[in-house]
Amino acid sequence: MSDWSLAAKEVSSFPPSWPMAKGRIRDYLNCLALLFVLALLGCDRSSMMKKMIPEQDAAVAKHYTEAIRHGEYEALEQDAGPSLAGPELRGMLVNMTAIFPDPTEEPTSLKPVALGFFRKADGATNTSITLEYEFREKWVLAEVVTQKINGNVMLMGIQVRSIPESIETLNGFNFLGKGGSQYTVLLLALMAPLLALYAFVMCIKARLGMSKWLWLAFILVGVGKLAVNWTTGQVFFTPFAVQLVPGGASALGYAPWMVYTSLPIGAIAFLFYQRSKGEYVNAQLGTPNGEQLESVADDTVTKPEIDT
Repeated sequence: MSDWSLAAKEVSSFPPSWPMAKGRIRDYLNCLALLFVLALLGCDRSSMMKKMIPEQDAAVAKHYTEAIRHGEYEALEQDAGPSLAGPELRGMLVNMTAIFPDPTEEPTSLKPVALGFFRKADGATNTSITLEYEFREKWVLAEVVTQKINGNVMLMGIQVRSIPESIETLNGFNFLGKGGSQYTVLLLALMAPLLALYAFVMCIKARLGMSKWLWLAFILVGVGKLAVNWTTGQVFFTPFAVQLVPGGASALGYAPWMVYTSLPIGAIAFLFYQRSKGEYVNAQLGTPNGEQLESVADDTVTKPEIDT
């Protein structure tokens, strides 16, 4: 059984004036906030799942779950694969039927909420489809695993369980009951793109010649990936990863939101480069202090001589 809580300008070589820079920064911040909100809202998940799951596979999964719901076990026993067939199968199916309400009550909603597939070396394809049943006072999830080889379909596994709410609500992006891991990664996922945005704007203002384009691309790169399952709080770390944007959030279908961040190595490198470049310029020009000014004044100002 899969874990349900776990189960897509203009660049100038001259620096713009500060009012223009402030306007650009404000525009970039607004765009970043809008993109983050759109990522969290996503598109219609139901439409997305319908596009992802082939109708024929969804129909097969529905056929098996409906057979369980109505106590029609012969079709399942006939199609059961070697790992599922056996004397215990009938008792397991009876227990699954008991999870559903009375078969005379039709579901108010029935939709696929998860998809998984695995292609084996012998050409067989294992497909896992999860259906969500909504009844008047109950929610039920049914996962059906089938194997297709040479056009023949075999039932490899099936599980049914009740859930307190819809999977969309359980895996929704909200702030109720979240812990330190979720908030920590979320904060980093917001700070890393902001740092990259700041460096990006500073790069636009800087006089770098043709190398500016390379810096602009490099600033958007993040290295490593720290992610948290927003539903469960489980943290994942991938040291060898490259992110085009060093932070964000994503969810596939009705799966939990994954909030992720990475080290904005490009932005950090650029800011250090700019700082070292500025220190070098200051060292070349010199920074006169009070004593130097006084000595200069002594050397340049002379008292007139009076003849007696």
